[in-house]
Amino acid sequence: MCTRETPYGKSVRCTRQTPYGKSMCTRETAYGKIRGTREAPDGKIRCTRQTPYGKLCVRVRHPMGNQLDVRVRHPMGKLCVRVRQPMGKLEVRVRHPMGKLGVRVRHPMGKSDVRVRHPMGKSDVRVRHPMGKSDVRVRHPMGKSDVRMRHPMGELGVRVRHPMGKSDVRVRHPMGKLGVRVRHPMGKLGVRVGHPMGKLGVHVRYLWEN
Repeated sequence: MCTRETPYGKSVRCTRQTPYGKSMCTRETAYGKIRGTREAPDGKIRCTRQTPYGKLCVRVRHPMGNQLDVRVRHPMGKLCVRVRQPMGKLEVRVRHPMGKLGVRVRHPMGKSDVRVRHPMGKSDVRVRHPMGKSDVRVRHPMGKSDVRMRHPMGELGVRVRHPMGKSDVRVRHPMGKLGVRVRHPMGKLGVRVGHPMGKLGVHVRYLWEN
């Protein structure tokens, strides 16, 4: 067992020289205990370990620095997560196995913007911080589809239009009223549902009704 002081903190247990640099099994840092870390010539600390989602690769710079990078690979495809210093920006980028999926998230103390593109076409999602408004707008690749949602701490309104015709859906938060109205693109279809803790009313109009 080897213990020594390093510029990056206290190194405990085994330390050995590898082709990639010095390998340190356990290291105490300002972010907590990191196992399986590796010191590269560029001064970065790399940590690789197995998780239920696959191999987790963590790149951490010195606590006095300004960047904390985390990259995770998902078994379904690539999952790339980049995290900066807690006092700075928080950026997350995820790629979907079916196509491109880009997610950008800023620090919770500021704005939080999320943009997602659908593999079949255009799909833009913008989400603001939960302490403020949360607006989501999604466009369907086959036509127009607008979705607007507010934060669950307030009202949750969703409006969706079907690409083949009209389809309006309005949903409120489950802590309050839950009203759903849906119109069928081929005709009229109205559905109204109340909250499960209260009344449950469903009204359906068929195509042959006026």
